[in-house]
Amino acid sequence: MSGPIRGTNLFGQPVIQSGTLELALPAGRPLPTGGMLRFESVGVPLFPASGGSNSQTLAVASRWEALNDALTGNAAPAIRAAIAQAIPQPNQKLAGTILFFMAALRGGAPRNWLGVETAKLMEGEGLFNRIAEEFGIMQRLATEPAGQDWRMFLIPFLSDSQLQQIRLFVRDHPGDGSGTENDAGVRFIIEASFSRLGPFQFDGLVQTQNMSLVIRTEQALEDRIRKDIAEIYTTSLQALGFSGGIDFRAERFFEVNPMLESGFSSNSGVTA
Repeated sequence: MSGPIRGTNLFGQPVIQSGTLELALPAGRPLPTGGMLRFESVGVPLFPASGGSNSQTLAVASRWEALNDALTGNAAPAIRAAIAQAIPQPNQKLAGTILFFMAALRGGAPRNWLGVETAKLMEGEGLFNRIAEEFGIMQRLATEPAGQDWRMFLIPFLSDSQLQQIRLFVRDHPGDGSGTENDAGVRFIIEASFSRLGPFQFDGLVQTQNMSLVIRTEQALEDRIRKDIAEIYTTSLQALGFSGGIDFRAERFFEVNPMLESGFSSNSGVTA
């Protein structure tokens, strides 16, 4: 099996495309984008132990597998349509659907998110239990702080009919009350990967009437894109009555890695 190196993922791992498969390879150093890799089977694959691995699997996966199966499998058209409507998408309803999903996740209520009728239809086809099980794992990740006190929200995201995953990390910023920069607040990090622009990390700190934001990318963004993002950010702050600044940084490996700080590692093998 062989395939070209497409770039790197959020963890700095080379991503190889082979047919319909995407492989993330733990490598000691970056590999050149556009190069070719050839894989040869040398034995029976070793799978992770089952005990305690569900949270790890969901945390490092690029999408929610049970939901993806219901969305793209042989489920009834009514089920697929209802699921697609509930999943956040890049449209005017994006903020509202994300907040609604997060509220249902914190409450551990997948029925509230999907809707009672949709849940009944899914139960009839044997689909609901798998989603409910993974929903429960995701609730624990969102409500029980892990390493460095990060709480992690795994948010499904539907773009170009492809199910992806946004990771939102949140933790309290204690502050010391000595000034605006040291006031108590909330630190958040949003991680996502885009087909054309690659991995993004939005690192923000919200304090009293102030929000600062750092946007990290592997490659420097075009001036036009940076200007558009800065204008949207400034307009949004003004509408909220907030002040704050925005900074863009191009980093081969992001200096902040809440996944590793939370005790989750994607470096244990090849991820497909």
